[in-house]
Amino acid sequence: MTCAATVQREGLGFPGQLGVYSDDHVEGLSRLAAGITAHSSHAVVQLHHAGMRSPVTLTGRAAQCPSDDVTTGAQAMTRDEVKRSIEAFIEAARRCECAGFDGVELHAAHGYLICEFLSAETNRRDDEYGGSLESRSRFLLEAIDGTIDYLDMSFWDCFKEPEDATLHGRSLMSYFTDLNRGSVRLGAAGKILTGTQALSVLNAGIDVVVIGRAAILHHDFPTRVVRDPEFQAVPTPVTPDYLHDERLSDTFINYMRNWKGFVTEPVDNHASAVL
Repeated sequence: MTCAATVQREGLGFPGQLGVYSDDHVEGLSRLAAGITAHSSHAVVQLHHAGMRSPVTLTGRAAQCPSDDVTTGAQAMTRDEVKRSIEAFIEAARRCECAGFDGVELHAAHGYLICEFLSAETNRRDDEYGGSLESRSRFLLEAIDGTIDYLDMSFWDCFKEPEDATLHGRSLMSYFTDLNRGSVRLGAAGKILTGTQALSVLNAGIDVVVIGRAAILHHDFPTRVVRDPEFQAVPTPVTPDYLHDERLSDTFINYMRNWKGFVTEPVDNHASAVL
């Protein structure tokens, strides 16, 4: 699966982000899909719009949001803008199919646009896209045909318990694995950094283990776990040179500096002590 790929220019979330909002992107997307499938991998694009988290320095305009947001300065989307954004997700999916990808995933987590529509805190609209949970879900449901093959959950920590003290005693993840999901496959991500942890997630009823940090630290993490079921990712922080060796670009490494304690800071050899 690719990184979050923006479906609209005004939905950019970070410098160097992959784009799927123009037919001009299809040629590059085709090379990417071919490169992934050449290794017998399933190729998926994660479709994304940063919503209120779109930096004006990248987009040149105020960020978009279901409702005005004082903290970020994001402006409420008009109904026409909502419709255009939904269509942008659909058109992006068509481009990805044309480019040779096997599927797409809609990024609906972590406070980005779709998540903002789902949340009663950030969505205070009084049209058909706000109000009840059914109406707040309308943006997401209109962007898909109503059926999905899999659902990935980003827990940050697969092994944590719910915040609600009355629900303690079992993992948050278990409340989802207990649901009747029919043929829909369930994936989980969050602090899976060892082969043992990956196996425990599968044993807990999850169908697909999703890795992020482990895959950044080891581009061949799954292969290493197959060879050694007890394999553990290297501890962080790691040096920029280490990440270069793991195929990260300078742009990607600079982005990972936003994750506290992930990349070592350069040593200032000219610093002097004050006695």
